[in-house]
Amino acid sequence: MNRTWTDDEEQYLIANYANTSNIELAKMLGKKDANAIGAKAFHLKLRKSGQFLRESCKARTKGQFKKGLIPHNKGKKLSQETKEKLKPTMFKRGNRPHNAQPVGTETKEEDGYVWVKIAEPSAWKLKHHIAYGEPVPTSHKLIFIDGNKYNFERENLKLISDADLMRLNTMNRFPPDLVRVIKTINKLQRKIKNGAESCVI
Repeated sequence: MNRTWTDDEEQYLIANYANTSNIELAKMLGKKDANAIGAKAFHLKLRKSGQFLRESCKARTKGQFKKGLIPHNKGKKLSQETKEKLKPTMFKRGNRPHNAQPVGTETKEEDGYVWVKIAEPSAWKLKHHIAYGEPVPTSHKLIFIDGNKYNFERENLKLISDADLMRLNTMNRFPPDLVRVIKTINKLQRKIKNGAESCVI
């Protein structure tokens, strides 16, 4: 059954749409299919990050030819006439595009995240993932504790599950005093639950 969108789900979509596939988002949010994600994102004017689009394009291109498939022009050489026609637009061996960036280049996307080129020809990685120094498990995100996307100190980075991130994004909409009350109530509920479980024989 395809439910209407809750405030929590909208906040989760806003926080994760830029760098997560619509299929994965649909699974996380319990939506019928990826089309529901795309339609909601369009309504909220959300966009994928440049790096996400580059990686998606690279993945699609990589899988275009099946293993063992023989190209129709294998073994055929270009005629001299064709070579002359193509010569002005052909890349010479070792030639680099004029807009190629060296390894170590940093770029900031519209969502505020910083990407670093880590290898040729076009391998990029989020700078805060590099600073964290450990793999980020599936269904988890790295957040900046102080909210500053340019503070890459290891102590400022926290690994958090998608579910906890959804709850965090929801609470951030409330006034600070109300957030403290909600956190206190959650702590009390956990203590009561743990106490009840310890009494079970």
